[in-house]
Formats: sequence, structure tokens, C-alpha cells
Amino acid sequence: MLANNLTKIIDNSIQSGKISHCYLLDINNNEYLDDNLLYMVNSFLNTNFKNIDEITIPNVIIADGIKESDKNLSKSHIIEIFEKSSFSNNNTTDKQIIIFKNIEYASNVALNSLLKTIEEPYSNTIFILTTTNQKALLPTIKSRAFIIKININKKTISIDKLIKNNIEENEAKLYIEITDSIQKILQNRHLFNLEKINQFISLFLDSFKNKYLLGMFLATLNKKDTHSEVEFYLKLFQFLCTLSWSNNSYNQILNKKIDTLIKKNFKFADAFTLINEYFAKKNDNTNVFLAIQSLIVQLLECYE
Repeated sequence: MLANNLTKIIDNSIQSGKISHCYLLDINNNEYLDDNLLYMVNSFLNTNFKNIDEITIPNVIIADGIKESDKNLSKSHIIEIFEKSSFSNNNTTDKQIIIFKNIEYASNVALNSLLKTIEEPYSNTIFILTTTNQKALLPTIKSRAFIIKININKKTISIDKLIKNNIEENEAKLYIEITDSIQKILQNRHLFNLEKINQFISLFLDSFKNKYLLGMFLATLNKKDTHSEVEFYLKLFQFLCTLSWSNNSYNQILNKKIDTLIKKNFKFADAFTLINEYFAKKNDNTNVFLAIQSLIVQLLECYE
């Protein structure tokens, strides 16, 4: 997964001819680090590598502070990397890239050695350093690098994982609004599907003619064998309530029913709060069936 700010910075630097000699990627999640490094290498060298592990050309060297932790990216180890690379040859016209991942694991002596090289780089050399703990780095390292802060939020990561599990992007975005648990979504695909969700929305709309339709539906599921189902529908109900005050981008995927729903006379905010309180107070000592029974009665009072 690529960070939008990184791709814009790299693209603009190449187009303007102002490529920095040293980049520091401050990333909050190493899971997607290689995707962004791969983009930088391919952009700078005009290559088309599909995976970071494919990069075996001599003018790209990658060292990982975590994998090399036994050596602690020592001064001698960094010098050894330089000696084994083509970076000592300042006559080459090709761009040369050296990547130090997780640079915070390097020793201060090693970082000082690296600093000297960064201060006097060859014109065709690009350093890319990465860290998940910028505070651990020497101020002099940070001052000589172009820092790119990469924040990939939890929701974006979750959506990406659902897509990789063969769930359409628009559906993934919807499901992650209902619950932030990827595990629950994948384990309950019989519930997390558009047909089930649209059926519930239709029931909700019909309940404005007879509010007890909703109460009977939830009460029928309020038993041990279908407890996960009733909680799914409560989470879905809560999400639908939020659409009454938030930007509705799900109307199309939900068969254009949301615009109709949010115009109904219903205390959406009160219902949201009631459901929120149920999940907040729920614990091992709670009689969840009595709690849900009480909640259903309170939800029926939200009809105006």
C-alpha cells in the first residue's frame, strides 16, 4: 500500500529535477514499508521491479537494522557495505541507491560514520533511511535528510486486507464501518454481505409502518445460537444511525435506500447512544440476553 504523500513528493522531485540526496521515511507501520521503498527505487531508476526482494542490481543495496541486529549495523558493517557496493566509484553516471531500513537499530558510532558519507555524497547517490522511532535518531541525521512522514491509518490497512481476501473495495469500506474487526468480517461472511444488509434496511423502513417488526426480528435472534447475529445487526443498526448526520457515500451500494431512511422521524442519535452503551457495558458478568431484551424495548421508544 502506497502513501499518497510519498508518491506526490517523489513524483514532484523527479519532475522538478530536485531529488534529495537523502530521504528519511518515518513510518508508523513497517508492514507497508517495502511497497513504498519499491516505488521510490522504480521511480528513481526507471525500473519495473514487482517486489523489493527482486532487486539484485549492483547499484541498489538494502540493509535492515532488525535483520542485522546481531551486528547492530556497526561502523565496520556499514563500511563493509560501502566497499562491496559500487558507491565508491564516483565516475559512474547511473543513479545509485542505498537503503538502510530500521536505522534506529544502528549504533551511534555507525550513524556517525553514515553521517559523514551523507554530508559529502556523490551527486548520483541517493540514501533512503527508514525508522519507526524518529526520536531515537541523531538530530544531525534528521537535519540532513528530507523527512517523509508516512501515516497509514488502521482503517486503510483493514480495508486493504479485506480486499486481499477477495472482498470488493466498496464492500470492504462498508463492512469496516460496521465493525473494525477484520476477523469478525471474515468469519461471518454469511452476515457481511450486501444482500443481508439490504434486507435489514428494508425491514427497518417497513418498521415505520409497524415498529414491532424490528423488535420481533431482533428478539427472535436474541438467543445463544444466534447471539453473534443479533450483535451484528445491532452494529449495523448503529452504523445506519450515523448516516443521519454524516456524509452518506453508501446510498448507491445500498440500493439508494439510505436517503429515504434518514428522512424518517426517528431518534437516530438516541438509538446510536443506546447501542453504544450496550457494547460499552458488556462484560463477562453481563447477562447479555436480558441486556439486549432491555435494549430492544428502548430502541422501540426511538420511533416518533
